[in-house]
Order: sequence, then C-alpha cells, then structure tokens
Amino acid sequence: MRNSLAGWRTLILIALIIACSLKTSSCKPVASFGVPRAQVINRFGRSQSSFETLRGGSTAPQFPDEEDGEDEEEEEEDDANEMEEEKVDSKTSISAKPVRLLVQTNWGNPVIDLQVELNAKRDRNVASLKKSLSRLLPGRPPIVSLQLVSEGRVLDDEMLVDELFDDEDEDEDEEEEETSKTLLLNSIPPVDPKFALELVPKLKAHMEDDEDTLTTEELLDAYFLNQVAIARNGQLLDNPEAGSSTAVLKFEMKEKADALQEQLKVDVPEEVWQKSLESVQRNRQTEEFRGQRYRSGKGGARTNLKKSIQHNLNIDWGETIRNFLLFLFFGYFGGKATISRRLMLLCAPLCFILQARPVKILAKVLFYMFHNPPGIVLSLLPAPQQTMLSMDEDEAYVALYGHRETGKEGSEMNESEDSDDGREENEE
Repeated sequence: MRNSLAGWRTLILIALIIACSLKTSSCKPVASFGVPRAQVINRFGRSQSSFETLRGGSTAPQFPDEEDGEDEEEEEEDDANEMEEEKVDSKTSISAKPVRLLVQTNWGNPVIDLQVELNAKRDRNVASLKKSLSRLLPGRPPIVSLQLVSEGRVLDDEMLVDELFDDEDEDEDEEEEETSKTLLLNSIPPVDPKFALELVPKLKAHMEDDEDTLTTEELLDAYFLNQVAIARNGQLLDNPEAGSSTAVLKFEMKEKADALQEQLKVDVPEEVWQKSLESVQRNRQTEEFRGQRYRSGKGGARTNLKKSIQHNLNIDWGETIRNFLLFLFFGYFGGKATISRRLMLLCAPLCFILQARPVKILAKVLFYMFHNPPGIVLSLLPAPQQTMLSMDEDEAYVALYGHRETGKEGSEMNESEDSDDGREENEE
C-alpha cells in the first residue's frame, strides 16, 4: 500500500511540473539552446516575435510594412515573367509558319533569267534549300555550283531560314498574311546544247506580245551567255575546284560573252550588223519568204476566226445606202398597188436595222437554235416538226451509206454513189 501511494504521489508531482512549465512557456519567451525565444524562426520563415497571443491561446501573424512592399515587388516580377513567356510563345507560333522565298537570278536577260518560288519552314538551313533548287532548276545543276545571296552577303550552308528575317521584318509581316523574302541565285545559267530548243516556250511567250517582243541584242546576249555557260561547265568537269570562287561569276561570264559578241561583230560586215539590229515592224500581215515560196503570214486559227466574225459583223455602208435609196425610189414611183409601195417604203429603214450588230447576232442565235433546238422548244411543236428539227445527220448518213462512207463529203460521196450504181448495172 505504501509503495502504491508513493507511486501516485510521484505521478501527481510530475503532472504539476509539466503543467507549470506549459503555463510559463505560453506567457513568457524562453531560451532555446541559448537563443532567445524572440529570435527563434518558426516554420513559416517568420520571426516568432511577429506573432501575438490572442484569446484562447491562438496566434495570428502580423507582418510589418516592409514585407508588404517585398510582396508587391515579387508580384510585379511574376507579371513580367508571364509577359516574357507570352512573347516567347507568340514567337514560336510565328516561327512555326512557313515563309515564302523567291529565288531569282540577275543576269539581266529575260531568256536566261530564272525565278523559283519556295515555301520553306524557318528551321530549314540553306543547304536544304540548295538541294531543293537543284531538283527544280532546268538541267539539275549540282549543289556545289549554287550560291544564295541575301542583301549582298553569301549565305552559309548551316545558316537557318529564321536568321534571314529580323525582328522588325517579323513585326511588319505580322500584319500581312505571309512572310516573304527575295534571294539572288549566283550560279551558271542552264545550258541548252542546241540553242533555243529548251528556250522556245519563253521565246514564243515574248513573240505573242508585240509590246514585249525580244530585240536582236537580247537574243544575242542570251546566245553568247549560253555558249559561255557551256565552256564554264566544261571547265568544272575538268577541274571541280575551279568553281569554288563564284562571287564574281556574273561579271566574269558577262565579260566573256561581250568579248565573243565583239569578235562576231568584227567578222560580220557593219552594214549587215546594223541592219540585223534594227527594230522589226510587227503587224498582222507580215510577209515571209520560205525557200522559193512567197507567202503572207495571216496568223493562226484564232486570228482567222476573229477576222471572219469581224467581217460578218461589219456594216457595208455603201451597199446599205444604195439599197435604201432604191427602196425609196421604187416605193414612191414604181409600186402599182398601195400595199407594194408601203412594203417597199418599210424595207428602206430595214436596210439599216438588219445591218446592226445586235440584230445579226440575234439572227445567228436563232439559226443555231433551229439547227440544234433545245428540248423545251421541241416539246411545244407538233410531232412532224419535232422529227424534222431533231434529225441527226450522222445517223442519217450511216443509215443511207453505211459506216464506211460516214465522214465523206461532196465529191467523195458522189463518187461512192456512182461506183455503187456501176456495180448494180454490172450485176444486172
């Protein structure tokens, strides 16, 4: 019993000591490891002195004004970082769009100059652009002989397309639908071993337009540039390293072409040279000599069709006035009955009305409708007229003469009929 009472006493004393210690710690700051309680940093990173004891033993943080200013600065920094991230996202979205590259040469000759349009992504390099150009250009020139120039500087193979565009250019191009850039191609012109075989489409395109007709000087420049390009390619085949320095390729080839042209000018008499350089007067009725035959060039099928339509729609004023006066004269003096005189007098103004172009076009349309009438018009006519107007001439020829004679006209049809009649007489 005594031992149990002593144990309970010790437990009660320990409980009282613990209660007193808790009460003193809640009221006064105590030292912790030799450091005052006011300087102990809590788990929120704040000083314990910034907390205040409230009712019920709860604590609430009280931050000084300096810490509020620091929070505002941190919020401003966060906003600035968000703005920078948005700008980076917008740039990445712009860089994802393809750009339009216009690659062209500057030889100054419409026959030799080339122009290629490429839609490339910004992450492509110049080497990939050269590879695409070598496949698109006529003759498929080697990649080594191609050089791209932008604003006077030769582009390296490792350079990206995105580096060609500045930030100012991007801001201007944001307003436009598509970003574009023009590059100069410094390479040997495409070689045509037999001059003008591959250049015929360009020559025809210039010849059809009278205002943009090629002059003799431009054709001579194109011919000699083609010859110099052939010689240059031969040098590259013998020595591939000779094509490494192509910075002044255009000027070198132009000088050689001019030298060849001067040599030809020395060999040709001056009168012939001056006459060949004279501008040719082009018109619709150009006269040509072909061998020993003399002919007048009147154009092709399209020109002839235009001329025939214009001829049919033109008004013959001489005949029209003559017929008008004749109808007036015979209508006033020659008619025996009043009806005939009135009819002739009414025909006098019809000479001008029927010559009008709208009336002529309407008459041709009506004639075509009678020859090929629409189904809605045929449905309004009686059955005999429908059969007559809907008759197919080809089927009628096949029914009469057979498939062998279909397509023959005129004398051929008559000859076939005569031969058939002769055979029948012989059989009889």
